[in-house]
Amino acid sequence: MCGDKRAFSTLDESYRDNVKFGNNTKVLMIGKGQVIIHTKGNATQTISSVLFAPDLKTNLLSIGQLQEKGYDILIKDGVWRIHDEKLGLIAQVKMITNRMFPLYLNNIIQTIQTCFATQLKDLV
Repeated sequence: MCGDKRAFSTLDESYRDNVKFGNNTKVLMIGKGQVIIHTKGNATQTISSVLFAPDLKTNLLSIGQLQEKGYDILIKDGVWRIHDEKLGLIAQVKMITNRMFPLYLNNIIQTIQTCFATQLKDLV
């Protein structure tokens, strides 16, 4: 889940849903799309089915969805590791005091580029 619309490379804003958190609060999702990130070693990966929740203050990453996509997840001695069979170690994060694993990803914000072409004709 992501609260920053600029992070999405694609976004279907017709998607609507409510997600209920563990403390019984609900957050409205008003889109679903893809976010492209830089991984360790400067490779790019696409995170798909990311929900857009403009009221969300902190992005959330689902360990269950990562595992469903084939990533190996290991949490041992206070360190969380995400591993891909082909790419190797994707991320490694130490647990902080509130038992959270803050993972900082460098996303690629897509910009629309325009190209103009001109042609010069000799009038002679």
